[in-house]
Amino acid sequence: MALRIIGYPNRLLTIHLVAKQIQDIKKRLKGISGNAETYGLNKQSGESSVASLNQVILPAKENRAPMVEEADVVGFHRDAEKLATLLVGGEARQNRSVVVFSMVEDAEIRAGGLIRLWIAEGFVQQRREERMEDVAEDYLEELIHRSLLQVGEKRSDGGVETCRIHDLLRDLAISEGKQDKFLDICVEPSSHRLAIHPVANGMYPTSSRLNLHSLLCFSSTEIDLWKSFRPFWGRIKLLRVLDLEDVSIDYLPDEIGELLLLKYLGLRRTNIHSLPPSTCNLRNLQTLDLGITNFSDIPNRLWKLKQLRHLYISYSNIEASNSNLSSRQIDNLSHLQTLELPAGNWIMGGLDKLTDLRQFSTHGKLSTVYKEALANSLPKLYSLRSLTLVNRVQELAPAFLPLVSFSQHLHLYKWYLRGQLEKLPNLVDFPPNLIELELINSRLRLRQQEDEDAPQAQNQIMAMLEQLPNLRFLFLGDGSYEEKEMIFTAGGFPKL
Repeated sequence: MALRIIGYPNRLLTIHLVAKQIQDIKKRLKGISGNAETYGLNKQSGESSVASLNQVILPAKENRAPMVEEADVVGFHRDAEKLATLLVGGEARQNRSVVVFSMVEDAEIRAGGLIRLWIAEGFVQQRREERMEDVAEDYLEELIHRSLLQVGEKRSDGGVETCRIHDLLRDLAISEGKQDKFLDICVEPSSHRLAIHPVANGMYPTSSRLNLHSLLCFSSTEIDLWKSFRPFWGRIKLLRVLDLEDVSIDYLPDEIGELLLLKYLGLRRTNIHSLPPSTCNLRNLQTLDLGITNFSDIPNRLWKLKQLRHLYISYSNIEASNSNLSSRQIDNLSHLQTLELPAGNWIMGGLDKLTDLRQFSTHGKLSTVYKEALANSLPKLYSLRSLTLVNRVQELAPAFLPLVSFSQHLHLYKWYLRGQLEKLPNLVDFPPNLIELELINSRLRLRQQEDEDAPQAQNQIMAMLEQLPNLRFLFLGDGSYEEKEMIFTAGGFPKL
């Protein structure tokens, strides 16, 4: 691993010596770590501080016997701790080591969600004219480069999809977090961040905890968390992050509007079906996640949250028409970078103005009611990286998804289409850097092009697709291809 020396001239020697120590320790540990399975030693309960922490805040690991660290066996335990300290210390001045404080041991977390939490907490510093998300992604890559984080899965474009933290570093991070009052395993009023995990005996916050900056819940479906927080909800004035994913609650109190500093509100997979009127007071809100909820309508007050960057309302019971919505409000959310929303009149109210949009997903009557509006808007969204269009029209007459040119969309690498296509786009109209293409129910058939001078390759579906120079993933789902045979040529799909 290449090490970079960063610092003031009079400190270069010191930093070089630290880097050399890290390199030496890594070399010693690397030779040992390759033989982990040869030891076969079971760790006894009570031998590890991490194990004791699990008894306090994490669910019991049934039917699982963790293996002892090789460092403990061969006498490298102190070296490993020293390495972890150097790694964490090297990033402390840039606030990048904070990632390790909020991650569950051995659990994978989505990189995108982690980045949004960092931004909401204020851990990411503005860098020139760059987007905060891009700066945070650089932080993430640097943490991985320093082995503070491990990559779980990667996206098709090479970016990080999920990541996890090594238990040794997590143990160290918890220790440092206690010293800095960044967090605590016990419920202490001085802590600013509370992460609640499902435990056998239950763990509830107390009304004395009034200085919280962040509250996260992990699969807390079996505890009555809401009952504990309800009496003093309006008194947690400093809260910036509230993630209640999977918590069994069916409403938010009106006092939620008093959390004026709130930047992240996660309500995914809850039973909430509406937002209180006071929600429009959350003028600093950047992320609103209402995915997989019981919402039956999109409230008009949503369009007043002008600082929103990421909005998720997906797979809900919302009717596609949304006739009660004003068609001239979506352009109020000019900072949106992620938008997952059922199709509605909002598509005709300024979708083309959302030029910062990177991820766009919608479903509904895309081949009829909103076809023209989509066809006019999508070509103007040059920042798109991921596009998902799901047509939910069931009619006797063919209803085709809109076809537009994406030849200028240089960042669009993922394209998901579910619904009938009249034909494939011309080769020049595909995104030039398309990596991942998914087609479902597209009913592709060989059709003669209207232009008789068109190349013969355009009459062949596979001959068209195999010319995409950067395509790595091609998924043809149910009803996507209706011909009896597929014809492939030598040299096609150069990167598939």
